[in-house]
Amino acid sequence: MLIGSDLCPYLMKNGCYTRGKNHPVIQETHLGWIFLGHIPKEGADRSTALFICNEPPIDFQLQRFWEQEEIVSPIRTKEEETVERHFVEITTADETGRFVVRVPRHSQNLQIGDSYTTAEYRFQQLERKLRRNLEL
Repeated sequence: MLIGSDLCPYLMKNGCYTRGKNHPVIQETHLGWIFLGHIPKEGADRSTALFICNEPPIDFQLQRFWEQEEIVSPIRTKEEETVERHFVEITTADETGRFVVRVPRHSQNLQIGDSYTTAEYRFQQLERKLRRNLEL
């Protein structure tokens, strides 16, 4: 990662370790630990900066995530069992490999109500308001 020197002071924390003048400094930052300074190498005089991330590897994080998300004893309602059974029975794959699932219908007929007249009236009222004020 390459970061401009103008941001470096804001990234540094108080943790700092060194073994002496000819050894690199290990500095704690908000991004992790870094090695800075002179690293002796045969026949060369070089300064090196190396970023070390103290986060665990992604595969370990994913494994922990799935372990946390694992359901130990599934307790399902009858409706959830019906939906899962429907999914298993009805799910198919089309020629492109996409899954096709029909949406399950709820067992009860829900009456939505008659809101068309109210919606139409409010829409017309909004149109009149917009015609009167061109800035809107």
